[in-house]
Amino acid sequence: MALPVNQRDLIAVAVNERLDELVGARVPYSRTVSEAKPHHGPLAALVEMLEGARLVPPEGLPAVVAAAGQALGVGIVVYLVDYDQRLLVTFSAPSSAGREPLEVDTTLAGRAFRMVEMLWGQAEAEPRLWVPVVDGEERLGVLEITLGAHADPGDSGLWHQCRWIAMLLGHLVTAANRYGDALDNVRLQQPRTIAAELVWMLLPPLTAGTDDFLLAGMLEPSYEVGGDAFDYGLSEATATLAIFDAMGHTLNAGLMTAATLAAYRNARGEATTSSDRPPPSTRRSEGTSATTHS
Repeated sequence: MALPVNQRDLIAVAVNERLDELVGARVPYSRTVSEAKPHHGPLAALVEMLEGARLVPPEGLPAVVAAAGQALGVGIVVYLVDYDQRLLVTFSAPSSAGREPLEVDTTLAGRAFRMVEMLWGQAEAEPRLWVPVVDGEERLGVLEITLGAHADPGDSGLWHQCRWIAMLLGHLVTAANRYGDALDNVRLQQPRTIAAELVWMLLPPLTAGTDDFLLAGMLEPSYEVGGDAFDYGLSEATATLAIFDAMGHTLNAGLMTAATLAAYRNARGEATTSSDRPPPSTRRSEGTSATTHS
């Protein structure tokens, strides 16, 4: 029996709601209807990460990434770089726990991290991609992506999709780091001094850039730094850089650097605001002469 379009779609809605509960198959509508949520492929992988990370604590990120990998049909293990930039340390689900750290200078994973390039290799008869994890220009680690025995490591589409996951993970790692200690616990290879903890909390990202300019900074010894710090500001037209040295590795040096860094940022912000602010208008009031302020 032929039904009017609207009545047919109303019946289809009711049938599909029940089919979703039972088998996941659906009857067609009279017009093309977009899926509310994709179930496989690159878009499904990104959706899994976006929705899964919304309320997850930092230690839950590996499970979110693993679910994204399942939607893409690959296995994913996360490695984060330590604060000395010498080791890539596993940050993944319990099934991947116990893996030895990978050296940045001597491994394929380390080369992918250093060069910010996707590389592939063979391990245990399975091709694997090593994908750098970045937040903007700041390098945070790599993904080890297992493609399976029958996957084509030369599939350029898959390479792009894995890169999207790594880029989104970089943003999530930076955001989640403010909400707990799990990420720091992975990256710290030895305890920090209190002064070093204070300075690291105040530092900007170690690497940043625009279309025309890149800069990077590092503190050594990273676990005992006390009075050393740097800061920068980037805009479309200018880059500013400041380096501070309060002398020493004590908490007093860290406090002095913290206060100086705050004063510098305040002054830089005021200078930027003043340069963007239009000059005061020239007004003439009764009984007064016109004046211009500079």
